Amino acid sequence: MNNSDFERNKKLITYINDKDTLKLIDKIVKGNQNISFEENLSLDRDISNILSISPDLILLEITKSIKQEIKFIEEINALLPTTIIIAIFSKANRVHIQDVLLAGARAFSVQPLKRKDFESTIRRTVELQNRLIRSTKLIVQDSEEEVKQHKTVIVFSPRGGVGTTTIASNMAIAIKKNAKKKTLLLDGKQFFGHLDIFFNVMSQNNLIDLIPHLSELDQVILDEVIVKHVSGVDLLLGPNSLPAAQGLHPENYFSLLEKLQEIYDYIVIDGGHSVSENTVTLLDVSQVITLVINPDLASLKDARDFITVCKSLSYPDEKLVVIINNAGVRNSLDPAEISKALGREVFDLIPNDSNGTLNAINYGVPVYFQDKKRKFSRSIDKFSKRMIRYLNKQANNNKKKDEKVNLDLLDKSSKFG
Repeated sequence: MNNSDFERNKKLITYINDKDTLKLIDKIVKGNQNISFEENLSLDRDISNILSISPDLILLEITKSIKQEIKFIEEINALLPTTIIIAIFSKANRVHIQDVLLAGARAFSVQPLKRKDFESTIRRTVELQNRLIRSTKLIVQDSEEEVKQHKTVIVFSPRGGVGTTTIASNMAIAIKKNAKKKTLLLDGKQFFGHLDIFFNVMSQNNLIDLIPHLSELDQVILDEVIVKHVSGVDLLLGPNSLPAAQGLHPENYFSLLEKLQEIYDYIVIDGGHSVSENTVTLLDVSQVITLVINPDLASLKDARDFITVCKSLSYPDEKLVVIINNAGVRNSLDPAEISKALGREVFDLIPNDSNGTLNAINYGVPVYFQDKKRKFSRSIDKFSKRMIRYLNKQANNNKKKDEKVNLDLLDKSSKFG
């Protein structure tokens, strides 16, 4: 790893029993002066030991029961939200990878470890964390300089089949219509994205083609890749092959979104339902997470688990809004019951329109674009207007926080000369 991959020395602690893994980590640490190895705590799960060290990086071998490990990871995230956890699985327990990522681990590797791949995982994860830290650091700027407030919303559900693509597609068109601003709809699914089907478009290019040009990304390069839909929304499609998709990493998504936020006023991301390092990156960089649920017990349970994940990632409560899709279906849960179970208000209700949405998918014409008089379309219109107001409110609140911190920084700098 190059020294440039680390902004300062990173304190590392490990929870490793496997001797071969320990030897590999020792080689990696000795080969990089910017990692400071503190201690191997093995089977010890005493959280006080972590607090006394305040590590930047934890390598955790999953050796205990998955419930114990998840609880341990959640405790670390609650107390040290900027600490990176990389989980190491045996082939036998790798079925729990998604559970551990949901609990707050930032990356994973499966034994036996290969040095090149494992070293790359550490480098990529730490670099991503550095970028996230840099993005949150506030720089005192000239008072006349206008800072563009990003308005990015990701539509996500931990449960498949609830309609994230339907909501994201129609909401993006409605935002474009109502805000009259430059709007992008991005396929955030690393695998099996469907925006091309939903909009009946074909393109040989997708977001992978932008990755080599991130340092020079501008509208000219972007125009060669995006698909301009007649609704006025720009579409950025996801990977069209599994081998190509496997080459996408968190830092790619982070850098891409960073550039796109400079170009577009509103970005809507179809986040799908799977949880991975890449998904967490998209959640991180989004201003608002729209959690889509169906009014049933299974969806409710998954939503509660996801809200716990958001807390473990130290997301503020206002970053997450809940909407109920397919509201009003027979024998569905009452919205008030859902609100009570989740411990938060339901942001909006989208009525069930299975015939309309199914036809829209088959014909490649989103419901809102095809027929604005349908009950579903009227609901999406109301929801999008509310989301526009909410995004602008969040942007203004962030700007006020920035200004306050900037004033504090100026005050401190005057005291210290």
